[in-house]
Amino acid sequence: MKTSIAALALSLLLVGTAHAQEDPFNGVWKLDQSKSITNGSPLPELEVITLKHENNAETGINDITDNGRRTRSTYTATFDDGQWYRGKSLDTGEESSGLVRMIRMSERSELRLGKRADGTFSGMFLRQVSEDGKTMQVMWYRADGSILQELHFDKQ
Repeated sequence: MKTSIAALALSLLLVGTAHAQEDPFNGVWKLDQSKSITNGSPLPELEVITLKHENNAETGINDITDNGRRTRSTYTATFDDGQWYRGKSLDTGEESSGLVRMIRMSERSELRLGKRADGTFSGMFLRQVSEDGKTMQVMWYRADGSILQELHFDKQ
């Protein structure tokens, strides 16, 4: 009986530890237009981002519907390695012209830098997940440092 109780306690501890270590960015995030703000660039009709953090890398899938047209793209980038990564269209399979670099700032915040095909800086995203893990705020900065959009996503 003592062995069964000890085994149960250990398994509950391991499950709790695994759950506690789940990355707060992982999951599917849907844009909440009512809480988002834009400065010049219109918000899409629908935006859903799927993020997966694994082995110090992020794989992102962006699914956008705008003016009745759906586009999907993806990228995988390792955090904090100083490298630039190219994404691709999931619709056509073509590589995107832009590049991304990922910086992990803390457990709940990350920075995504963008660079155009000609090597010039295109802007950045600062992503922060709330303490309860239910919302994500994305500040989209232009290359000149001004804010293009302040986006709010809800975890699905």
